[in-house]
Amino acid sequence: MAMRAAIARAFEELRQEWLRSIIVGIAILIVGWLVFYPLGIIFEMGLRAEGGSLTFAHYQRVLTEPGLVSALVNSIIISVATTAFALVLALPMAWAVARTNMPGRQFVRVSVLVAFVVPNFISVIAWILLLGPNAGLINVFVRETFGIARLFNIYSMEGLVLVLTLSFYPLIFFAATAALDNMDPSYEEAAQMVGAPAWRASMGIALPLVLPAIVASSVFVFLEAMGAFGAPAAIGHGARFHTLTTEIYELFSYPPRFELAAAAAAPIIGFTILGLILQRWVLGGRRFNVIGGKSSAARAVDIGWRRWLAFGYCMAVIFASVILPLLILLRTSLLSRWGLPISWQNLTLKNYAAFADTSTIVPAALLNSTLVSAVTASACVVLALIIVWIVERTRLPGRGLLTFTSTVTFAFPGVALAVGFVIGYGGPPLALFGTIWLFFIAFTAHRFPFAFMFMRNSIKQLSSEMEEAARVSGASWLRSVVSISAPLLKSGIVAAWMIVFAVTLRELSMAILLYVPGMETLPVAIYSFIDNGTFEIAAAVSVVLILLSIASMLILRWITGKAQMEL
Repeated sequence: MAMRAAIARAFEELRQEWLRSIIVGIAILIVGWLVFYPLGIIFEMGLRAEGGSLTFAHYQRVLTEPGLVSALVNSIIISVATTAFALVLALPMAWAVARTNMPGRQFVRVSVLVAFVVPNFISVIAWILLLGPNAGLINVFVRETFGIARLFNIYSMEGLVLVLTLSFYPLIFFAATAALDNMDPSYEEAAQMVGAPAWRASMGIALPLVLPAIVASSVFVFLEAMGAFGAPAAIGHGARFHTLTTEIYELFSYPPRFELAAAAAAPIIGFTILGLILQRWVLGGRRFNVIGGKSSAARAVDIGWRRWLAFGYCMAVIFASVILPLLILLRTSLLSRWGLPISWQNLTLKNYAAFADTSTIVPAALLNSTLVSAVTASACVVLALIIVWIVERTRLPGRGLLTFTSTVTFAFPGVALAVGFVIGYGGPPLALFGTIWLFFIAFTAHRFPFAFMFMRNSIKQLSSEMEEAARVSGASWLRSVVSISAPLLKSGIVAAWMIVFAVTLRELSMAILLYVPGMETLPVAIYSFIDNGTFEIAAAVSVVLILLSIASMLILRWITGKAQMEL
């Protein structure tokens, strides 16, 4: 009876204002369509035989065909190794930054943010130029100086794990530092009162208490590594091995095998669902994570001379993940031939002139990337404002399901989602493949969770009293939202727009399957130059893309502060 009464009250609220009912209904339908239609297409296509009958043969081939089995095993091994090494890198850094008196803590935070901004399909360029087996700068130096054939071959699974680890460790770092920053320090202080050294109390108590945040971020790193495309494609091509994402890309090549591609995407989706369930289970039981009600900030643990060891460790990781790759990219972008020494004859700016050269794909790619990112960000923010209002301001039944639907694609690999969009919108009645409209739809589906989470965090901090006062005074629902809620949520709206713009700008895994000639984005252009061996122009485009991404993230950090950035 109580459930029936709640449903009746909710629908009576919606009936009282028809415009609100229409907007709410359309928003819910759009979110459901964006998420469930491509996923349904993937599973349906994987079950379809050539004649249209149902079959499990495609899924069986994923588990029995040597090439696909090898790709699946490679993906699992690489994802597990990447997660393990990311933990090794990130946790000492997070503890040093959040809990100790190590110098340069703010510099480390900003530097790790830069490492997060640089996507793996860009950082792989630098590591190929450094550790390529024949012409890599480090290997050439070692060969000429010490007579050793090579120090390390980047074209290997170990090389791919190196690149992905240096790209994804920031995810664990931010989760761990946020949890450590917000944790009640009284437990550490109690341990010190009974004689435990400060550093031991911090390590022995703080880290176990933030374990749920560590587990959740580790799951996310595993899923990101599983869904990565750029670095696996660049390294795997030279090393002659595939991951699931690169195998799916190959299955879309001529002649396309859409049914098998859809079946090959299923394991990625399966791992994602299992990972999300694990995250929800771990985070659902975090009552012991005392992160609220603390009376004072935790005092920095004095680790004595060891603070310089910690600082050196952090700087070594930052050098490998940020400074060295960026310097190599900048160097390469200013050379006519990257393999030749730096000289006046070899220095040039012509690689950057590609942005004005209409005979290349770069000008169109810049325009496409900017347009797609801006439209996607705007669509996500408008949709998120409505959905968040439904979740936080109404008693509509099913709000939990709506929240799940709004966030489920957050961890979904872009390649897997792109399979559904390419197949689902490839023919009548929704023949949008090859148009920019499919970019708008697919990217909105993939990046909507970012806007939803930022907007939800903002609206939770906003009292509903002013909205209610406006309604009592006769204002319509739409008027109260547009004139009162939206202006008060301005910083949250801008933050959501900036984060969606920044992550869309560097999206490759979806774009690589969605684009047709003339519809390239900057990441696709970079990948094309890497594939052609034109590293100089690839580096120049990468430098510009990194600068745009860093500018977006710094503006975001300035608007929201540290707390929002570490959601």
